[in-house]
Amino acid sequence: MTTTSPGPLNEACRCPRARHRHGTRACYVADKCRCAACTRANRRGAKLREYARTHGAPPPLVDAKPARDHCLDLMAAGMGCKTVAREAGLSKGVIQRLIWGNSDRGPSKRITRAHSDAILATGLRVTDRYRVDALGTIRRLQALSAVGWKHETMAGWLGMSAKNFSRLIGGRQGHVAAWRARRAADLYEQHWRGPAGRHGPTARAATEGWAPPLAWDDDTLDDPDASPAGARRPGERRDTHAYADLLDIGCTADEIAAHLGVSQMRARNTIETRARRAAA
Repeated sequence: MTTTSPGPLNEACRCPRARHRHGTRACYVADKCRCAACTRANRRGAKLREYARTHGAPPPLVDAKPARDHCLDLMAAGMGCKTVAREAGLSKGVIQRLIWGNSDRGPSKRITRAHSDAILATGLRVTDRYRVDALGTIRRLQALSAVGWKHETMAGWLGMSAKNFSRLIGGRQGHVAAWRARRAADLYEQHWRGPAGRHGPTARAATEGWAPPLAWDDDTLDDPDASPAGARRPGERRDTHAYADLLDIGCTADEIAAHLGVSQMRARNTIETRARRAAA
């Protein structure tokens, strides 16, 4: 079987990615060249594909959608385009064309089998940019707000703008970067007792009825089926037995005030009244 070497460069080629040569199917398809050499190359390619189809050989090109969907899943989980390409052993341009296409055409409809296999074999590489469920982070931040930590302070801790932090703590963000979730968990462990010299929830925490740290067990903060102990809606009166429960676990009057969303004076008065009744 004789083969035909590619001919000279197509001077009319305007492809931004490559200079196509006459006598190739790429020149026939991309540059729409219909010279005899390019027409023969295109016809030869069609015959090879038909031969592969009729003889059961795997086609050299396959549907690009499975590979593209896998790339999008990896990127949605936090892997960047460059990282996906590196892990698959491909160029960044291959991934970019697969997903977004380029200036003269849309996303790839078909890609080589080798590229498809390499992409589909690429697993998720967990990095700091990996996005995790935000539920536990939201609960921790709301709990810190419920014991008096200001939102601008917490936003600074997490390197967030006031607007983005408000969305996060308000539960309007479903996922958060892994590094930020770890940072929020560390801050929660350090500051769950509340800021020194301040007692009671922030205005938003009081309005929303956010549960403070003492309402949660550490192993339930990330559990979507768990609820805070003694959870209540805004404006709902607290069960007076909550005071006794909190005193039993060693909480101070200040911590009880923060936990129940009442003033420090009210908490102390209630505790003293209960103590007098118990002694009578």
